[in-house]
Amino acid sequence: GSHKNARNEVNNRLITGKPWSGSLGFCFDPDSCGFGDPAQIKVTNFVDHPVTQHLKALQFFACSAFKLPGKSDFFPLAYAGETDQKNPGAPVIVAAKLGKGKIVAINDVMLFQPFRIEYDDNAQLLWNIINWFSDKPSVKIDKKTFVAGLPVNEKLMDEIEKEENEGAGDKSAPCRNTVNS
Repeated sequence: GSHKNARNEVNNRLITGKPWSGSLGFCFDPDSCGFGDPAQIKVTNFVDHPVTQHLKALQFFACSAFKLPGKSDFFPLAYAGETDQKNPGAPVIVAAKLGKGKIVAINDVMLFQPFRIEYDDNAQLLWNIINWFSDKPSVKIDKKTFVAGLPVNEKLMDEIEKEENEGAGDKSAPCRNTVNS
């Protein structure tokens, strides 16, 4: 017979499209967005679940909504706003228990990157996911302490950019990435 393991099971479900039947496309919500950009939606509609504890808002960047089929192991955890012009009320975070494992799927590749994890409750979401995967209870984080402990954060990046800009007038070091026309 064939041997099943969690990795193969997840890959098979993702590849065959069984957990969700695709993406509904990018969300666009001028009434609930960050940075004046309707593609950078704020999410405030959450299902009561360990992953969503202590969340008031999440700041997304170029987020797509999920299209769940009638029968799916995945269940929604967060939804786009009803004012979203492309995907009103559609799921933007889904999760599932598969065998002995758990999975959380989010169609936003930048949610936990520097500059993003610091906004709204993005860091809390990451902490909640880690705790849920570890079967630990959700605990409210001290966001300031969490962000200060990150190896890269917005404050550090601002300092680096300031140093780079101050040294921009120094022509002693040649540019290594030149493009000859």
